[in-house]
Amino acid sequence: MGKFNEKLMRKLNILLETESAEEFIEKVVLKIAEMDQKYNVNNEQFTTKLMKYVMERKIVLGTPILYNILSEKNGASACTVIPVEIKRDFEKMRDGIYNYAMLGIGMGFDLDEIDEPIYTLKVLNEVLKSFDNDARRPTAGMATISAENINILEFIKMKENANYASWRFNLSVKMSDEFIEKIKHSVDVEVIVDGKNQTMKANELLRKMSDSMHFCGEPGIIFIDSFERDNPTPIFKYEGFAPCAEIGMSKGEVCHFSYINLAEFVNEGVVDMKEIIDCCRTGTRMLDNIVDHSIEKKVENTTNIIEAKRRVGLGICGTADMFYKLRMPYGNEESKILLENILASINYYSKVESVSMARERGKFQLFEESRYKDYEWFMRFADEDNQIVLKENWNELWNLVKEFGIRNSATVALPPTGKSASIAMTSYSIEPRFSLLEPDGSINSQFLFEISKLNLSEIQKLSLIQEVLKTGRCGDIETLPEEIKDIFVTALEVSPSKQIGIVSSATKYVDESVSKTLNIPNYIGKEEVNSILLDIIGSNIKGITLFRDGCLEGRETSMDLEV
Repeated sequence: MGKFNEKLMRKLNILLETESAEEFIEKVVLKIAEMDQKYNVNNEQFTTKLMKYVMERKIVLGTPILYNILSEKNGASACTVIPVEIKRDFEKMRDGIYNYAMLGIGMGFDLDEIDEPIYTLKVLNEVLKSFDNDARRPTAGMATISAENINILEFIKMKENANYASWRFNLSVKMSDEFIEKIKHSVDVEVIVDGKNQTMKANELLRKMSDSMHFCGEPGIIFIDSFERDNPTPIFKYEGFAPCAEIGMSKGEVCHFSYINLAEFVNEGVVDMKEIIDCCRTGTRMLDNIVDHSIEKKVENTTNIIEAKRRVGLGICGTADMFYKLRMPYGNEESKILLENILASINYYSKVESVSMARERGKFQLFEESRYKDYEWFMRFADEDNQIVLKENWNELWNLVKEFGIRNSATVALPPTGKSASIAMTSYSIEPRFSLLEPDGSINSQFLFEISKLNLSEIQKLSLIQEVLKTGRCGDIETLPEEIKDIFVTALEVSPSKQIGIVSSATKYVDESVSKTLNIPNYIGKEEVNSILLDIIGSNIKGITLFRDGCLEGRETSMDLEV
Protein backbone atom coordinates (compact mmCIF):
# COMPACT_ATOMS: atom_id res chain seq x y z
CA MET A 1 0.00 0.00 0.00
CA GLY A 2 0.99 3.61 -0.51
CA LYS A 3 0.70 6.47 1.95
CA PHE A 4 -3.09 6.47 1.83
CA ASN A 5 -5.50 3.55 1.66
CA GLU A 6 -6.76 4.19 -1.88
CA LYS A 7 -8.76 0.97 -1.96
CA LEU A 8 -10.81 2.13 1.03
CA MET A 9 -11.18 5.65 -0.37
CA ARG A 10 -12.70 4.21 -3.55
CA LYS A 11 -14.94 1.86 -1.60
CA LEU A 12 -16.24 4.86 0.36
CA ASN A 13 -16.89 6.79 -2.88
CA ILE A 14 -14.37 9.45 -1.91
CA LEU A 15 -11.93 8.77 -4.73
CA LEU A 16 -12.59 8.34 -8.44
CA GLU A 17 -11.02 5.40 -10.26
CA THR A 18 -9.12 7.83 -12.47
CA GLU A 19 -7.27 9.75 -9.73
CA SER A 20 -4.72 8.91 -7.07
CA ALA A 21 -5.16 9.70 -3.39
CA GLU A 22 -2.37 12.27 -3.57
CA GLU A 23 -4.03 14.08 -6.49
CA PHE A 24 -7.34 14.22 -4.65
CA ILE A 25 -5.79 15.31 -1.34
CA GLU A 26 -3.89 18.08 -3.11
CA LYS A 27 -7.15 19.48 -4.51
CA VAL A 28 -8.74 19.38 -1.06
CA VAL A 29 -5.82 21.18 0.59
CA LEU A 30 -5.72 23.87 -2.10
CA LYS A 31 -9.46 24.43 -1.62
CA ILE A 32 -8.98 24.90 2.13
CA ALA A 33 -6.02 27.23 1.51
CA GLU A 34 -8.16 29.25 -0.88
CA MET A 35 -10.65 29.84 1.96
CA ASP A 36 -7.83 31.21 4.12
CA GLN A 37 -7.22 33.96 1.57
CA LYS A 38 -10.39 35.65 2.79
CA TYR A 39 -8.29 36.81 5.75
CA ASN A 40 -4.75 36.54 4.41
CA VAL A 41 -4.14 37.05 0.70
CA ASN A 42 -0.46 36.17 1.02
CA ASN A 43 -0.94 32.82 2.76
CA GLU A 44 1.78 30.80 1.02
CA GLN A 45 3.31 29.75 4.35
CA PHE A 46 -0.01 28.35 5.61
CA THR A 47 -0.65 26.57 2.29
CA THR A 48 2.83 25.02 2.25
CA LYS A 49 2.59 23.82 5.84
CA LEU A 50 -0.89 22.41 5.43
CA MET A 51 0.05 20.58 2.23
CA LYS A 52 3.13 19.11 3.91
CA TYR A 53 1.32 17.96 7.03
CA VAL A 54 -1.63 16.42 5.20
CA MET A 55 0.53 14.67 2.60
CA GLU A 56 2.75 13.29 5.37
CA ARG A 57 -0.41 12.09 7.18
CA LYS A 58 0.46 14.23 10.21
CA ILE A 59 -2.86 16.00 9.81
CA VAL A 60 -5.65 13.55 8.98
CA LEU A 61 -8.76 15.12 7.49
CA GLY A 62 -12.20 14.09 8.75
CA THR A 63 -14.15 12.12 6.15
CA PRO A 64 -16.97 14.73 5.87
CA ILE A 65 -14.29 17.16 4.70
CA LEU A 66 -13.09 14.68 2.09
CA TYR A 67 -16.65 14.06 0.93
CA ASN A 68 -17.93 17.61 0.79
CA ILE A 69 -15.26 20.31 0.74
CA LEU A 70 -14.95 20.37 -3.06
CA SER A 71 -18.70 20.66 -3.47
CA GLU A 72 -20.23 23.97 -4.49
CA LYS A 73 -23.24 23.40 -2.25
CA ASN A 74 -22.33 21.11 0.65
CA GLY A 75 -21.01 21.98 4.11
CA ALA A 76 -18.31 19.81 5.71
CA SER A 77 -19.59 19.19 9.22
CA ALA A 78 -19.45 15.78 10.88
CA CYS A 79 -22.50 15.69 13.13
CA THR A 80 -25.49 17.69 14.34
CA VAL A 81 -28.54 17.73 16.56
CA ILE A 82 -31.22 18.29 13.97
CA PRO A 83 -33.72 21.07 14.65
CA VAL A 84 -36.72 19.12 13.34
CA GLU A 85 -39.89 18.21 15.18
CA ILE A 86 -39.91 14.52 16.04
CA LYS A 87 -43.33 12.99 15.51
CA ARG A 88 -44.86 9.68 14.54
CA ASP A 89 -45.15 10.75 10.89
CA PHE A 90 -42.50 8.86 8.87
CA GLU A 91 -42.66 11.06 5.77
CA LYS A 92 -42.46 14.34 7.67
CA MET A 93 -39.46 13.16 9.66
CA ARG A 94 -37.82 11.84 6.50
CA ASP A 95 -38.28 15.19 4.77
CA GLY A 96 -36.82 17.04 7.75
CA ILE A 97 -33.75 14.81 7.94
CA TYR A 98 -33.11 14.23 4.23
CA ASN A 99 -30.62 17.03 3.53
CA TYR A 100 -28.46 16.10 6.51
CA ALA A 101 -28.41 12.42 5.54
CA MET A 102 -27.32 13.22 1.99
CA LEU A 103 -24.30 15.03 3.43
CA GLY A 104 -23.44 12.02 5.61
CA ILE A 105 -23.85 14.05 8.80
CA GLY A 106 -24.19 12.03 12.01
CA MET A 107 -27.33 12.94 13.95
CA GLY A 108 -28.21 13.15 17.63
CA PHE A 109 -31.79 12.77 18.88
CA ASP A 110 -32.89 13.19 22.47
CA LEU A 111 -36.12 11.38 23.34
CA ASP A 112 -36.95 12.81 26.77
CA GLU A 113 -39.60 15.24 25.56
CA ILE A 114 -41.30 12.70 23.26
CA ASP A 115 -44.64 11.21 24.33
CA GLU A 116 -43.84 7.78 22.86
CA PRO A 117 -40.02 7.65 22.81
CA ILE A 118 -39.64 3.94 22.06
CA TYR A 119 -42.06 3.91 19.14
CA THR A 120 -40.57 7.16 17.83
CA LEU A 121 -37.06 5.71 17.93
CA LYS A 122 -38.21 2.75 15.85
CA VAL A 123 -39.66 5.16 13.28
CA LEU A 124 -36.46 7.23 13.27
CA ASN A 125 -34.41 4.11 12.67
CA GLU A 126 -36.55 3.23 9.66
CA VAL A 127 -36.09 6.80 8.40
CA LEU A 128 -32.29 6.52 8.56
CA LYS A 129 -32.40 3.09 6.90
CA SER A 130 -34.39 4.57 4.03
CA PHE A 131 -31.39 6.70 3.05
CA ASP A 132 -29.00 3.75 2.60
CA ASN A 133 -29.10 3.72 -1.20
CA ASP A 134 -28.96 7.49 -1.68
CA ALA A 135 -26.39 8.86 0.76
CA ARG A 136 -22.71 8.89 -0.24
CA ARG A 137 -21.77 8.03 3.33
CA PRO A 138 -23.66 5.84 5.84
CA THR A 139 -25.88 7.84 8.17
CA ALA A 140 -25.39 7.19 11.89
CA GLY A 141 -27.57 8.31 14.77
CA MET A 142 -27.33 8.67 18.53
CA ALA A 143 -30.51 8.30 20.60
CA THR A 144 -30.40 9.43 24.21
CA ILE A 145 -32.83 9.26 27.09
CA SER A 146 -32.54 10.17 30.77
CA ALA A 147 -32.00 7.43 33.36
CA GLU A 148 -35.00 8.97 35.13
CA ASN A 149 -37.31 8.72 32.14
CA ILE A 150 -40.17 6.39 33.00
CA ASN A 151 -39.56 4.45 29.73
CA ILE A 152 -35.93 3.72 30.61
CA LEU A 153 -36.27 -0.08 30.96
CA GLU A 154 -37.74 -0.51 27.49
CA PHE A 155 -35.03 1.75 26.05
CA ILE A 156 -32.28 -0.30 27.72
CA LYS A 157 -33.64 -3.51 26.18
CA MET A 158 -34.23 -2.15 22.67
CA LYS A 159 -31.23 -3.82 21.02
CA GLU A 160 -30.97 -6.97 23.11
CA ASN A 161 -32.42 -9.11 20.32
CA ALA A 162 -32.21 -6.66 17.45
CA ASN A 163 -31.01 -7.27 13.94
CA TYR A 164 -27.87 -5.16 14.11
CA ALA A 165 -27.66 -4.97 10.34
CA SER A 166 -30.90 -3.00 10.39
CA TRP A 167 -29.95 -0.60 13.19
CA ARG A 168 -28.56 2.87 12.47
CA PHE A 169 -28.61 4.15 16.05
CA ASN A 170 -26.28 3.96 19.00
CA LEU A 171 -28.14 4.16 22.32
CA SER A 172 -26.97 6.04 25.40
CA VAL A 173 -28.50 6.77 28.79
CA LYS A 174 -28.01 10.26 30.25
CA MET A 175 -27.11 10.02 33.91
CA SER A 176 -27.32 13.16 36.08
CA ASP A 177 -25.43 13.90 39.30
CA GLU A 178 -28.77 13.56 41.11
CA PHE A 179 -29.29 10.06 39.71
CA ILE A 180 -25.74 9.08 40.68
CA GLU A 181 -26.56 10.09 44.26
CA LYS A 182 -29.68 7.91 44.05
CA ILE A 183 -27.47 4.98 43.01
CA LYS A 184 -25.15 5.57 45.95
CA HIS A 185 -28.04 5.71 48.42
CA SER A 186 -30.24 3.04 46.81
CA VAL A 187 -33.16 5.45 46.26
CA ASP A 188 -36.39 4.40 44.52
CA VAL A 189 -37.04 5.60 40.95
CA GLU A 190 -40.23 5.22 38.90
CA VAL A 191 -40.22 2.98 35.82
CA ILE A 192 -42.70 1.26 33.52
CA VAL A 193 -42.66 -2.55 33.78
CA ASP A 194 -45.01 -4.50 31.48
CA GLY A 195 -47.05 -1.36 30.89
CA LYS A 196 -47.49 -0.55 34.58
CA ASN A 197 -45.83 2.12 36.72
CA GLN A 198 -43.60 0.59 39.37
CA THR A 199 -40.64 1.61 41.53
CA MET A 200 -37.13 0.21 41.38
CA LYS A 201 -33.94 1.01 43.29
CA ALA A 202 -31.60 3.23 41.27
CA ASN A 203 -28.70 0.82 41.80
CA GLU A 204 -30.91 -2.01 40.51
CA LEU A 205 -31.62 0.07 37.39
CA LEU A 206 -27.86 0.54 36.94
CA ARG A 207 -27.58 -3.24 37.16
CA LYS A 208 -30.12 -3.56 34.33
CA MET A 209 -27.93 -1.25 32.24
CA SER A 210 -24.73 -3.15 33.00
CA ASP A 211 -26.43 -6.50 32.30
CA SER A 212 -27.56 -5.20 28.91
CA MET A 213 -24.04 -3.93 28.18
CA HIS A 214 -22.70 -7.38 29.05
CA PHE A 215 -25.33 -9.01 26.84
CA CYS A 216 -25.19 -6.84 23.71
CA GLY A 217 -22.83 -3.89 24.19
CA GLU A 218 -25.53 -1.24 24.68
CA PRO A 219 -26.56 1.21 25.95
CA GLY A 220 -23.65 3.54 26.60
CA ILE A 221 -23.73 5.99 29.49
CA ILE A 222 -23.34 9.78 29.32
CA PHE A 223 -22.79 11.82 32.48
CA ILE A 224 -24.84 14.80 31.38
CA ASP A 225 -23.99 17.23 34.19
CA SER A 226 -20.27 16.74 33.58
CA PHE A 227 -20.86 17.70 29.96
CA GLU A 228 -22.84 20.79 30.95
CA ARG A 229 -20.15 21.97 33.37
CA ASP A 230 -17.77 22.18 30.41
CA ASN A 231 -20.34 23.68 28.03
CA PRO A 232 -18.71 26.98 26.93
CA THR A 233 -22.06 28.56 26.05
CA PRO A 234 -24.50 27.49 28.79
CA ILE A 235 -27.27 29.72 27.43
CA PHE A 236 -27.63 26.88 24.89
CA LYS A 237 -28.13 23.63 26.84
CA TYR A 238 -27.10 20.38 25.19
CA GLU A 239 -30.06 18.69 23.54
CA GLY A 240 -28.31 15.75 21.93
CA PHE A 241 -24.96 14.11 21.28
CA ALA A 242 -22.71 13.11 18.40
CA PRO A 243 -23.21 9.46 17.35
CA CYS A 244 -20.13 8.43 19.35
CA ALA A 245 -20.81 10.80 22.30
CA GLU A 246 -17.56 12.78 22.13
CA ILE A 247 -19.47 16.08 22.22
CA GLY A 248 -22.82 17.41 23.35
CA MET A 249 -24.69 19.79 21.05
CA SER A 250 -27.52 22.28 21.03
CA LYS A 251 -30.21 22.04 18.35
CA GLY A 252 -28.82 22.98 14.97
CA GLU A 253 -25.23 22.87 16.20
CA VAL A 254 -22.59 21.07 14.15
CA CYS A 255 -18.92 20.20 14.55
CA HIS A 256 -15.97 19.93 12.20
CA PHE A 257 -13.27 17.35 12.99
CA SER A 258 -9.74 16.55 11.88
CA TYR A 259 -6.91 14.75 13.62
CA ILE A 260 -3.22 14.84 14.48
CA ASN A 261 -1.64 11.47 13.71
CA LEU A 262 0.70 10.94 16.67
CA ALA A 263 2.44 7.95 15.11
CA GLU A 264 4.06 10.20 12.51
CA PHE A 265 5.85 12.38 15.08
CA VAL A 266 8.18 9.71 16.50
CA ASN A 267 11.79 10.18 15.42
CA GLU A 268 14.49 7.85 16.78
CA GLY A 269 12.46 6.98 19.84
CA VAL A 270 11.46 10.57 20.67
CA VAL A 271 8.18 12.45 20.12
CA ASP A 272 8.72 15.72 18.25
CA MET A 273 6.61 18.00 20.46
CA LYS A 274 7.69 21.13 18.61
CA GLU A 275 6.27 19.81 15.35
CA ILE A 276 3.07 18.59 17.05
CA ILE A 277 2.53 22.14 18.33
CA ASP A 278 3.08 23.65 14.88
CA CYS A 279 0.81 21.02 13.35
CA CYS A 280 -1.82 21.77 16.00
CA ARG A 281 -1.84 25.48 15.18
CA THR A 282 -2.03 24.77 11.45
CA GLY A 283 -4.87 22.29 11.97
CA THR A 284 -6.85 24.73 14.11
CA ARG A 285 -6.61 27.46 11.46
CA MET A 286 -7.59 24.93 8.80
CA LEU A 287 -10.71 23.92 10.74
CA ASP A 288 -11.74 27.54 11.22
CA ASN A 289 -11.60 27.96 7.43
CA ILE A 290 -13.83 24.92 7.08
CA VAL A 291 -16.34 26.48 9.50
CA ASP A 292 -16.52 29.42 7.08
CA HIS A 293 -17.16 26.97 4.25
CA SER A 294 -20.12 25.42 6.10
CA ILE A 295 -21.52 28.86 6.94
CA GLU A 296 -21.32 29.91 3.29
CA LYS A 297 -23.10 26.74 2.13
CA LYS A 298 -26.01 27.54 4.48
CA VAL A 299 -26.83 24.01 5.61
CA GLU A 300 -30.51 24.07 6.59
CA ASN A 301 -31.26 25.49 10.07
CA THR A 302 -27.62 25.37 11.23
CA THR A 303 -25.94 28.51 9.88
CA ASN A 304 -26.83 30.85 12.75
CA ILE A 305 -25.54 28.62 15.51
CA ILE A 306 -22.39 27.68 13.54
CA GLU A 307 -21.58 31.39 13.32
CA ALA A 308 -22.49 31.95 16.96
CA LYS A 309 -20.15 29.23 18.30
CA ARG A 310 -17.58 28.49 15.54
CA ARG A 311 -16.88 25.21 17.28
CA VAL A 312 -14.08 22.97 15.96
CA GLY A 313 -12.69 19.64 17.12
CA LEU A 314 -9.01 18.88 16.66
CA GLY A 315 -8.48 15.28 17.76
CA ILE A 316 -5.79 12.62 17.61
CA CYS A 317 -5.25 9.23 16.01
CA GLY A 318 -2.27 6.87 15.83
CA THR A 319 -1.88 6.74 19.62
CA ALA A 320 -1.37 2.97 19.83
CA ASP A 321 1.03 3.06 16.87
CA MET A 322 3.00 5.81 18.61
CA PHE A 323 3.28 3.61 21.71
CA TYR A 324 4.51 0.73 19.52
CA LYS A 325 7.23 2.92 18.00
CA LEU A 326 8.29 4.14 21.44
CA ARG A 327 8.28 0.56 22.81
CA MET A 328 5.85 1.76 25.47
CA PRO A 329 3.14 -0.56 26.89
CA TYR A 330 -0.39 0.81 26.45
CA GLY A 331 -1.85 2.07 29.71
CA ASN A 332 1.26 2.08 31.89
CA GLU A 333 2.18 5.25 33.83
CA GLU A 334 4.69 6.40 31.24
CA SER A 335 2.14 6.14 28.42
CA LYS A 336 -0.50 8.04 30.41
CA ILE A 337 1.90 10.89 31.24
CA LEU A 338 2.99 11.13 27.60
CA LEU A 339 -0.63 11.24 26.40
CA GLU A 340 -1.46 13.92 28.98
CA ASN A 341 1.51 16.04 27.88
CA ILE A 342 0.55 15.76 24.22
CA LEU A 343 -3.12 16.57 24.77
CA ALA A 344 -2.29 19.42 27.16
CA SER A 345 -0.13 20.90 24.39
CA ILE A 346 -2.79 20.39 21.72
CA ASN A 347 -5.45 21.96 23.92
CA TYR A 348 -3.30 24.93 24.89
CA TYR A 349 -1.81 25.71 21.48
CA SER A 350 -5.09 25.22 19.63
CA LYS A 351 -6.48 27.95 21.89
CA VAL A 352 -3.37 30.10 21.40
CA GLU A 353 -4.05 29.89 17.66
CA SER A 354 -7.75 30.56 18.20
CA VAL A 355 -6.92 33.75 20.15
CA SER A 356 -4.52 34.76 17.38
CA MET A 357 -7.33 34.30 14.84
CA ALA A 358 -9.71 36.30 17.05
CA ARG A 359 -7.33 39.24 16.68
CA GLU A 360 -7.37 38.87 12.88
CA ARG A 361 -10.88 37.59 12.20
CA GLY A 362 -12.98 38.35 15.26
CA LYS A 363 -14.13 36.32 18.27
CA PHE A 364 -17.08 33.93 18.18
CA GLN A 365 -20.40 35.74 18.48
CA LEU A 366 -21.45 34.31 21.84
CA PHE A 367 -18.13 35.13 23.52
CA GLU A 368 -19.58 37.81 25.82
CA GLU A 369 -22.23 35.35 27.09
CA SER A 370 -19.77 32.46 27.35
CA ARG A 371 -17.81 30.88 30.19
CA TYR A 372 -14.61 32.29 28.68
CA LYS A 373 -15.36 35.29 30.92
CA ASP A 374 -15.02 33.01 33.98
CA TYR A 375 -11.41 32.70 35.19
CA GLU A 376 -11.98 29.55 37.25
CA TRP A 377 -13.68 27.78 34.35
CA PHE A 378 -11.00 28.83 31.88
CA MET A 379 -8.21 27.65 34.18
CA ARG A 380 -9.66 24.14 34.62
CA PHE A 381 -6.96 22.73 32.31
CA ALA A 382 -4.11 24.24 34.36
CA ASP A 383 -2.80 21.10 36.06
CA GLU A 384 -0.07 21.63 38.66
CA ASP A 385 1.39 18.23 37.78
CA ASN A 386 1.79 18.95 34.06
CA GLN A 387 5.36 19.96 33.26
CA ILE A 388 4.77 20.82 29.60
CA VAL A 389 2.02 23.46 29.78
CA LEU A 390 2.37 25.33 33.06
CA LYS A 391 -0.23 27.23 35.04
CA GLU A 392 1.58 30.45 34.18
CA ASN A 393 1.10 29.65 30.48
CA TRP A 394 -2.66 29.40 31.01
CA ASN A 395 -2.61 32.65 32.99
CA GLU A 396 -0.86 34.42 30.11
CA LEU A 397 -3.43 33.03 27.68
CA TRP A 398 -6.27 34.14 29.98
CA ASN A 399 -5.02 37.72 29.75
CA LEU A 400 -5.01 37.51 25.95
CA VAL A 401 -8.52 36.04 25.92
CA LYS A 402 -9.73 38.92 28.11
CA GLU A 403 -8.22 41.41 25.67
CA PHE A 404 -9.01 39.84 22.29
CA GLY A 405 -11.54 37.07 22.87
CA ILE A 406 -11.22 33.67 21.21
CA ARG A 407 -12.28 32.61 17.73
CA ASN A 408 -13.71 29.16 18.51
CA SER A 409 -15.94 28.18 21.44
CA ALA A 410 -14.21 24.78 21.58
CA THR A 411 -11.08 23.47 19.89
CA VAL A 412 -10.38 19.89 21.02
CA ALA A 413 -12.52 16.74 20.68
CA LEU A 414 -11.69 13.04 20.58
CA PRO A 415 -14.00 11.21 18.14
CA PRO A 416 -13.27 7.56 17.27
CA THR A 417 -11.59 8.52 13.92
CA GLY A 418 -12.45 5.13 12.35
CA LYS A 419 -12.53 5.70 8.59
CA SER A 420 -10.23 8.73 8.71
CA ALA A 421 -7.55 6.77 10.58
CA SER A 422 -8.00 3.79 8.24
CA ILE A 423 -7.48 6.03 5.20
CA ALA A 424 -4.25 7.28 6.83
CA MET A 425 -3.36 3.67 7.73
CA THR A 426 -2.93 4.30 11.43
CA SER A 427 -4.61 3.24 14.68
CA TYR A 428 -7.89 4.77 15.85
CA SER A 429 -8.00 7.75 18.23
CA ILE A 430 -6.68 6.65 21.67
CA GLU A 431 -7.80 3.05 21.16
CA PRO A 432 -5.38 0.13 21.39
CA ARG A 433 -5.03 -1.70 18.10
CA PHE A 434 -7.60 -4.42 17.57
CA SER A 435 -5.10 -6.53 15.64
CA LEU A 436 -1.45 -6.58 14.61
CA LEU A 437 -2.70 -7.01 11.04
CA GLU A 438 -3.11 -4.02 8.74
CA PRO A 439 -6.25 -3.54 6.58
CA ASP A 440 -4.53 -5.27 3.66
CA GLY A 441 -3.72 -8.34 5.81
CA SER A 442 -0.02 -7.59 6.28
CA ILE A 443 1.61 -7.56 9.72
CA ASN A 444 2.31 -4.27 11.47
CA SER A 445 5.71 -3.03 10.27
CA GLN A 446 6.94 -1.94 13.70
CA PHE A 447 6.24 -5.41 15.09
CA LEU A 448 8.16 -6.99 12.19
CA PHE A 449 11.07 -4.63 12.83
CA GLU A 450 11.25 -5.71 16.47
CA ILE A 451 11.05 -9.37 15.48
CA SER A 452 13.92 -8.94 13.03
CA LYS A 453 16.20 -7.92 15.91
CA LEU A 454 15.47 -11.00 18.04
CA ASN A 455 17.98 -13.82 18.36
CA LEU A 456 15.69 -16.41 16.79
CA SER A 457 16.24 -18.91 13.99
CA GLU A 458 14.56 -18.23 10.65
CA ILE A 459 12.25 -21.19 11.27
CA GLN A 460 11.22 -19.73 14.64
CA LYS A 461 10.58 -16.33 13.07
CA LEU A 462 8.52 -17.87 10.27
CA SER A 463 6.45 -19.86 12.76
CA LEU A 464 5.92 -16.74 14.83
CA ILE A 465 4.78 -14.73 11.80
CA GLN A 466 2.36 -17.47 10.76
CA GLU A 467 0.81 -17.42 14.23
CA VAL A 468 0.32 -13.64 14.11
CA LEU A 469 -1.19 -13.90 10.63
CA LYS A 470 -3.65 -16.44 12.00
CA THR A 471 -4.68 -14.67 15.24
CA GLY A 472 -3.67 -11.02 14.84
CA ARG A 473 -2.03 -11.20 18.29
CA CYS A 474 1.30 -12.19 19.78
CA GLY A 475 0.48 -12.51 23.49
CA ASP A 476 0.31 -16.32 23.51
CA ILE A 477 3.51 -16.97 21.55
CA GLU A 478 5.94 -18.69 23.93
CA THR A 479 9.10 -17.89 21.95
CA LEU A 480 8.53 -14.14 22.23
CA PRO A 481 10.11 -12.21 25.12
CA GLU A 482 7.60 -10.81 27.62
CA GLU A 483 8.84 -7.31 26.87
CA ILE A 484 7.68 -7.61 23.24
CA LYS A 485 4.32 -9.06 24.30
CA ASP A 486 3.80 -6.15 26.71
CA ILE A 487 4.52 -3.58 23.98
CA PHE A 488 2.50 -5.08 21.14
CA VAL A 489 -0.76 -5.63 22.98
CA THR A 490 -4.12 -5.54 21.22
CA ALA A 491 -7.47 -4.34 22.58
CA LEU A 492 -8.62 -7.53 24.32
CA GLU A 493 -5.20 -7.94 25.97
CA VAL A 494 -5.38 -4.55 27.70
CA SER A 495 -7.08 -4.76 31.09
CA PRO A 496 -10.22 -2.66 31.69
CA SER A 497 -8.37 -0.69 34.38
CA LYS A 498 -5.61 0.31 31.95
CA GLN A 499 -8.14 1.31 29.29
CA ILE A 500 -10.02 3.39 31.87
CA GLY A 501 -6.73 4.97 32.95
CA ILE A 502 -5.99 6.10 29.39
CA VAL A 503 -9.51 7.56 29.01
CA SER A 504 -9.16 9.39 32.33
CA SER A 505 -5.80 10.86 31.28
CA ALA A 506 -7.19 12.00 27.93
CA THR A 507 -10.32 13.50 29.51
CA LYS A 508 -8.21 15.95 31.55
CA TYR A 509 -7.30 17.94 28.45
CA VAL A 510 -10.23 17.79 26.06
CA ASP A 511 -12.98 20.39 25.95
CA GLU A 512 -15.64 17.78 26.65
CA SER A 513 -15.37 14.03 26.35
CA VAL A 514 -13.60 11.07 24.77
CA SER A 515 -15.23 8.56 22.46
CA LYS A 516 -13.87 5.24 23.72
CA THR A 517 -15.21 1.71 23.65
CA LEU A 518 -14.06 -0.35 26.59
CA ASN A 519 -13.28 -3.67 24.89
CA ILE A 520 -13.36 -6.62 27.28
CA PRO A 521 -12.83 -10.38 26.81
CA ASN A 522 -15.82 -12.68 26.49
CA TYR A 523 -15.19 -14.42 29.83
CA ILE A 524 -15.76 -11.27 31.91
CA GLY A 525 -18.99 -11.68 33.88
CA LYS A 526 -21.91 -9.42 34.73
CA GLU A 527 -20.60 -8.63 38.22
CA GLU A 528 -17.33 -7.28 36.84
CA VAL A 529 -19.14 -5.16 34.24
CA ASN A 530 -21.26 -3.65 37.01
CA SER A 531 -18.11 -2.98 39.05
CA ILE A 532 -16.50 -1.29 36.05
CA LEU A 533 -19.48 1.06 35.75
CA LEU A 534 -19.34 1.89 39.46
CA ASP A 535 -15.62 2.70 39.13
CA ILE A 536 -16.27 4.97 36.14
CA ILE A 537 -19.08 6.78 37.97
CA GLY A 538 -16.55 7.90 40.57
CA SER A 539 -14.00 9.16 38.01
CA ASN A 540 -13.57 12.20 35.74
CA ILE A 541 -14.80 10.22 32.71
CA LYS A 542 -17.88 11.75 31.07
CA GLY A 543 -19.19 8.76 29.16
CA ILE A 544 -18.44 5.16 28.31
CA THR A 545 -19.40 2.40 25.93
CA LEU A 546 -18.50 -1.19 26.70
CA PHE A 547 -18.34 -4.19 24.37
CA ARG A 548 -17.71 -7.77 25.44
CA ASP A 549 -15.99 -9.75 22.71
CA GLY A 550 -18.31 -12.25 21.02
CA CYS A 551 -21.39 -11.14 22.96
CA LEU A 552 -23.49 -11.10 19.77
CA GLU A 553 -22.42 -14.55 18.61
CA GLY A 554 -24.36 -17.76 19.05
CA ARG A 555 -27.76 -16.20 19.64
CA GLU A 556 -30.62 -14.77 17.64
CA THR A 557 -29.94 -11.16 16.59
CA SER A 558 -32.18 -10.90 13.57
CA MET A 559 -35.42 -9.66 15.12
CA ASP A 560 -36.67 -6.86 12.88
CA LEU A 561 -38.24 -3.76 14.36
CA GLU A 562 -42.00 -3.57 14.34
CA VAL A 563 -43.16 -0.05 13.55
